[in-house]
Amino acid sequence: AVRSIIYSRLEQIGIFKYLLSENKVEWESPDLKKRNSDPDTAVPHIPIYASKNVGTSPRVVVLFEESFQDLGIFSQRILGMEGGINDGSVISFIQHKNATEIDAATGIPLSSNQTTSMNTKMENLEKVDLVDGDTEAPAIILDNTGQLRWCRSLGKAMTFTSWNALTRPSAVDECVHWDSNRNSVAEHRDISQHVDQILTTVIPKLCGKDAKIEIIAIGESCEYVQLSQDRNWSAIAHRVQSMALINPDFSQPESYTNTLFKTFLLQRTRGFVKDSTVPANTPMFGPSGDAHAWQKGFGYNIYSIPDESADESIFPRHFLDVLDWQGKVASNKEHCEDELTIKTFGDDTAGELGADIDTTVKTH
Repeated sequence: AVRSIIYSRLEQIGIFKYLLSENKVEWESPDLKKRNSDPDTAVPHIPIYASKNVGTSPRVVVLFEESFQDLGIFSQRILGMEGGINDGSVISFIQHKNATEIDAATGIPLSSNQTTSMNTKMENLEKVDLVDGDTEAPAIILDNTGQLRWCRSLGKAMTFTSWNALTRPSAVDECVHWDSNRNSVAEHRDISQHVDQILTTVIPKLCGKDAKIEIIAIGESCEYVQLSQDRNWSAIAHRVQSMALINPDFSQPESYTNTLFKTFLLQRTRGFVKDSTVPANTPMFGPSGDAHAWQKGFGYNIYSIPDESADESIFPRHFLDVLDWQGKVASNKEHCEDELTIKTFGDDTAGELGADIDTTVKTH
């Protein structure tokens, strides 16, 4: 029921479903939706969402969610508590990106003729929605790294968790068997294949030829997005404008083989790692890490983002700093990240607590 509500609200603000099947990227028309409602006639596919202006907007935000979540859902904990469906899903995120107002009583996005600008309500967000030369808010593509299992009996894609929750003959029987060929979609059989398809096939088909993309990846998706770009950089480099990585857990920059992609990581990529001991958006360490860093470098600058009781709640609670940074990058074609070198003074614990930190920057 919650998923249906989210999808209904997305459609009300101009976010429509597209289906990815072998060699195809199709808008879910009423006829296609009817066909896929019957498991006997449904064609195996992976659903994603994209803005109605995805083909015309000069800026497109491509969001790769956590690989264990259903499409459009950030945090189950927020969904069921204060904040509700909008804050726990991509609804509030899109609200801020597109300045779409939400009805306070129902939580339903208002139609375009009822919508008023929210710029005055977003004082801490430095008008990232439009930059010089833009005439409309950035388009959005919501990727789906979670629902990569195809259930033939139900005719729909689902997550690993949903698959394991399928009805069994008895409580002591094992989970329903998953066949990697029969229960997956060609060209999307795992996260690695799927991300490759998004970057090299889906984006060119949906976006304008001159559109620039701004990537946001969360959690485990960060690893797959980075490795895919390293493999395919020559084909996608002209499009990728910036990349924000939220709680990345992949720190092996030495594994990258494409020198130009490594340069992009240094110049137009920023990681955000949870840390409650320092203010939000504090420089933590540079591409190579630091003697006092809690781990080696990622190949790009790392900044702090506030911690939450669960990692899944971090981005939906604290995405404004991420959008602010990407807006600044989009407004400056010559943007180049400073290389952070964090120096600590005093005893060894000072750096761990974020105290007495002197930041030295080097430009590339």
